Amino acid sequence: MPLDKGVNLRGFLGLLILAVLTDGEAHGYKIMKRIEEMTGGAWRPAPGSLYPLLSYLESEGLITCDSRGDGGKKVCRLTREGLQYFIDVAVSRVRVLGSIMAELLVSICRAYNNSGRCEETRELIEELVGLMSSAARRCSTAVPRVAGEAARPSVERAA
Repeated sequence: MPLDKGVNLRGFLGLLILAVLTDGEAHGYKIMKRIEEMTGGAWRPAPGSLYPLLSYLESEGLITCDSRGDGGKKVCRLTREGLQYFIDVAVSRVRVLGSIMAELLVSICRAYNNSGRCEETRELIEELVGLMSSAARRCSTAVPRVAGEAARPSVERAA
């Protein structure tokens, strides 16, 4: 099928990198693995895409990276500017994606109903409600850590 070419999230890679770094510092391989986990294994960025983007994000002052003694791995962390940028852009994109998902869901339900597969409509809605409920639970446990003092060491001021 022409539209079924897998998941292409390259346009979101910078945002996904920043999302990973909201949880603390990480080196490139850890960032790639975490993005793969975030997408349910549907996509893993290639090193040739990830590492130049890390350099770009660093040059923009959104992250800082330095080599560590453990094999010289380059470890990156968010700057305060990067954290604020992530919040602004992520909220904006989530709102747009939420609107798109709502419209797609209505169209999927209509298609299921038109094809006599009404039960699948309910199952899909229950699956999506489950995903949102899971996200809400994860947010409620993340809020104290992000809002509290424990999150501050992983966020630096840009030089």
